Amino acid sequence: KTAHELGLPIKTVYKASGEVQKEIVKTTATGNYNLLLLGSAKSPFTEDKLGGKIRTLLENTECDVGVFIDNNFNNVKNVLIILNGKYDLFMRRYLSGFVKETKVTILSNSYSEFKAESFFDENQHLEIRHVNEIKMLGLKNYDLLISSLYCWQDLDDEMLEHIENEISVLIIKGKSE
Repeated sequence: KTAHELGLPIKTVYKASGEVQKEIVKTTATGNYNLLLLGSAKSPFTEDKLGGKIRTLLENTECDVGVFIDNNFNNVKNVLIILNGKYDLFMRRYLSGFVKETKVTILSNSYSEFKAESFFDENQHLEIRHVNEIKMLGLKNYDLLISSLYCWQDLDDEMLEHIENEISVLIIKGKSE
């Protein structure tokens, strides 16, 4: 429904298989897809931050992979985005169109040559904070947290647990990661 509302073409594939991850990898390889989006009502990650099934898909697909963790997601008006540097440049293609009508808070560890605000339209309402401030922000005030896999893996376990219990999360792995 959402893809239709946004004017995005979507193709749903139904298959019965005992090796779901292999079928998904094969389908993405032959279909020339831009993004594989996986959803979950709870975190699919384990202590190593990448559950085994998710790891297989992240490591073997030929397209970008998004993992959406649903924590009572309803709308997207107030978004947190973690950006840390040159490894996140691929996210520009997702963020620029996705969050046009939203208030965006960027959490970053990088204050050097990387300019997180360059990802967005100059009219976008942006606030830039340090990623260590995440616990002070009151995550219940936000609808969604978006992070690259690179940034997600860089977060400490205590911060990850805090995030996953409070907010819906979209983690995106770029082909080049």
